[in-house]
Amino acid sequence: MLWAFSGGEGVRKAFITAGVLGWILLSFVSALPMGTGAPAIFSWTDHMDYANLNEMTAAGWTIDVPAFTYLNQSSVVLNFTSPATSIHYRGFPSGILNWKAETRGMWTTGSGGSVGVNVVTDAHSYGYSLDGWYNEFEFYLDSVKVLSFGTMALERYHWYVMSMEKTGNTLNFYLNGQLVNTYVDNSTPSQAVGMDSVSPWQSATQYDYYHFTEVLTGESSSPWTSWREVIGGPASDTGYTAAPAGDGGFALLGVTKSYGHGGIFDSFVVRVDYAGNELWNRTFGGPSGNWGYSIVNSTDGGFVIAGATMNATVGHFKMWLFKVDGNGTLVWDRQLGNGTFDAAFGVTRTNDGGYAVVGYKSQADVYLIKTDSAGVAQWERTYGGSGTDWGRAVIQTSDGGYALSGFTQSFTSTAQAYIVRTDAAGTMLWQNHFGT
Repeated sequence: MLWAFSGGEGVRKAFITAGVLGWILLSFVSALPMGTGAPAIFSWTDHMDYANLNEMTAAGWTIDVPAFTYLNQSSVVLNFTSPATSIHYRGFPSGILNWKAETRGMWTTGSGGSVGVNVVTDAHSYGYSLDGWYNEFEFYLDSVKVLSFGTMALERYHWYVMSMEKTGNTLNFYLNGQLVNTYVDNSTPSQAVGMDSVSPWQSATQYDYYHFTEVLTGESSSPWTSWREVIGGPASDTGYTAAPAGDGGFALLGVTKSYGHGGIFDSFVVRVDYAGNELWNRTFGGPSGNWGYSIVNSTDGGFVIAGATMNATVGHFKMWLFKVDGNGTLVWDRQLGNGTFDAAFGVTRTNDGGYAVVGYKSQADVYLIKTDSAGVAQWERTYGGSGTDWGRAVIQTSDGGYALSGFTQSFTSTAQAYIVRTDAAGTMLWQNHFGT
């Protein structure tokens, strides 16, 4: 069986106990605190489940420009006007100095766009956002931008969970449950009174929930557990990783003996919504053993999975890459590599719409293969020395090259962490190894 959890720190790890999968999914969607630790003193959530704007204002919201504010499928849409469209909630009790606030937003129309979370106190306003015009994260204190950081493109019609946490004079900023930056606020301590949202410049953003909780002095409210699910059948089912979906849910990846061919491992993909409810599950692979180790979302709403598949004809396994659409239907299926035993452990999208896959070749060398958008290999490279070297993860760098990580036994008698940096053609620029 497979245990799936959601909380507030990003996807963390998978574990197996006595043959039963434990899959910890620490959330992209946060809710009320659960488990051990001191409880929050005050907590408030609004899912925007209003029939009309009158109901929304009756619940405590103020709407600056009702003509450009509307409700759409349990979310509120803020369309740009001049001045900007804004909504305000001011229902928090007095005395809240430490807090965590969260929204889930989606940029829908216009140029640039932004999503963000804003908290107002009795002395200051705090605003944290992802700006689609400048492709950066920004923090505003009292409407003045005091911090910009990171480089990330804001995609239209994708949900983003924006969280901001204040404990003492420390502000933590999260995207989809993962910490992206910290800021030291030396302004005078003040009490939180409410939350705001403002329409982005010349575009529209919709928000489908707002969440705010008080946290105790010196305590962090993360992680928050919002759901737990058991997924799988009577046999062994193991989870390895997950990828976010555009609707705020996830695609979970692992292997199963409960479904598919039975008695052997098949690659297992399970799609869940933001609350952990299963939408569909699929098994993939032939009759001789199949493993999926890494998954990435594609730009068209599908997913690409990398792993290894046993080729019964030749008696060894091959590096495996396949794509499914948003409903889990197989789009294409590729076996890559020319070694005797090849496997993939990491995959990433590339700037040209293709994919970069990393693993090992013949269980001996780090193996990098670049494919086009249909999974057809364009080039391949190997890295390492005379010992055993495996690649486990790959990213594309800002200059179009690649950074690979894994382990190596080519430089000492024991395994060490291994990093390789390449140019866009896969030619090594440098390598390094760490550990004793």
